[in-house]
Amino acid sequence: MADNDAPRYEFKSVQTVRGMEARTKAKWEEEGWEFVEQNQELLRTKLSFRRVKPKLPLKLVGAGAGLLLILAIVGIVVGVSHGGGGAAAPTASASNAAAIATTQPSSSPSKAQTTATSVPSAGKQNLTVQNNADLAALLAAPEPSSKQIQDFATKYQGRAIEFDANVADVAQHDNYKMIYDMLVIAGDYSTTHQVGPAFQFNGVSMFDLHLASTGLPLVKTGENVHLVAQVEDYNATQNLFFLKPISTTIR
Repeated sequence: MADNDAPRYEFKSVQTVRGMEARTKAKWEEEGWEFVEQNQELLRTKLSFRRVKPKLPLKLVGAGAGLLLILAIVGIVVGVSHGGGGAAAPTASASNAAAIATTQPSSSPSKAQTTATSVPSAGKQNLTVQNNADLAALLAAPEPSSKQIQDFATKYQGRAIEFDANVADVAQHDNYKMIYDMLVIAGDYSTTHQVGPAFQFNGVSMFDLHLASTGLPLVKTGENVHLVAQVEDYNATQNLFFLKPISTTIR
């Protein structure tokens, strides 16, 4: 087979919780990805996939090359028409630009607005297994489906949930020494048993955990804790349910 005819691949890596590998493989294989390998860690598994990149039709390749040529010629003509050594006239004065900036609404919310909307609504009771049937069912499920987790995350986004949990894994976040990604599982710590979703505190420090104790102990893998945390979102690709810690008590 000639080099030009050899298939070209795109690659994807997915992390999943130990025991969920078969379901994760099936999900991505249904979407056309070919399983390559997996790397097993203590409680997480990294799965690698690939699939053949679609070839671009020759007609489109030729059309693209022609378009690039036309754009290059236009650029040369425009450059010549503005030549002569003189500076190009500004399209708008500084005062006009300032006026536009002050009157045009921002396309994205400010940091202060984003922070305000992420705070749990005042006066709402924390969701617990005693007062919320959805949370009780989610935390008791040995292997909750992606739909069950997604439905809960969507319905209760921004609300505070409270439950007994354990720290299943602590890893440095992007090689920062004092910032961590913490994998949190419902119930007491175990290396062989898991119920409920794989929760994660993503990119947090020990201060962010708001520990209900004196000093600042280092929360370690295997620690049993009582958590109050805000529901953020669920990433089906990673099979991770992201939470924001509100308070942490070591049990």
